[in-house]
Amino acid sequence: YVGDKKWVWFEWEPGRSSKGLTEFIKGSLAEYFQSDGYAAYDKPLELYDIDSLGCWAHARRYFVKAADSKSKDAEGVVKKIAPLYGIEKKLKEENASPEKVKSVRGEESRPLLESLFADIEQLNKNALPEGLLGKACNYVLKRKSKLMCYLDDGELDIDNNLAERTIRQIAVGRKNWMFSGSIDGAHFAAKFYSLIQSCKLQGVDPAHYLTEVLRYLPDYEGEDMASLLPDAYAMRYLENKG
Repeated sequence: YVGDKKWVWFEWEPGRSSKGLTEFIKGSLAEYFQSDGYAAYDKPLELYDIDSLGCWAHARRYFVKAADSKSKDAEGVVKKIAPLYGIEKKLKEENASPEKVKSVRGEESRPLLESLFADIEQLNKNALPEGLLGKACNYVLKRKSKLMCYLDDGELDIDNNLAERTIRQIAVGRKNWMFSGSIDGAHFAAKFYSLIQSCKLQGVDPAHYLTEVLRYLPDYEGEDMASLLPDAYAMRYLENKG
């Protein structure tokens, strides 16, 4: 999980059922949850009235796969998705405020999305349901509201690539080690992954952070441990550096 672009939380679960997410978001103040559209997430999000946000990177991937199989129609959809990312890139380069992001998306992205969905609906009428193009169309059309949701708030992202990049190192690492040794070891490792990846998200060197925090810990008994978390540490570090 990546929260508010400030922290990363890894959690080990024995499977991919909805139980893990249900327990994680219980009591949460979250308004949105962004993911690849995995169906098991739907029930807990509805239970706690959290809006489900789609990911255009995953949606695009389906059409790229169809385009690789020489589908001109799929290639056309991929080209129509590109301007949406062009708008996002420009907004990031301008360091635009959430208010401006929402305004620009409403003026520029919404018309592009409406045209794109109209095209996909038309393609879906003639596409084979089990074909690559048919699967791509079905994936997007079933998640239309979720894929449009990012227009509603300037702090939302067009995709969940931040979470994908964060977990990639673990996915690559699996090729270099077989297991954590035990379930307790997996939980223990997840906590360290959480700290290390949160440090990277905040631009803090993990080795420096862990060294300093371990030095502070003996004097922090009974105090607010939140002040030692990577986001708070990064803010204090930048202030001292300034």
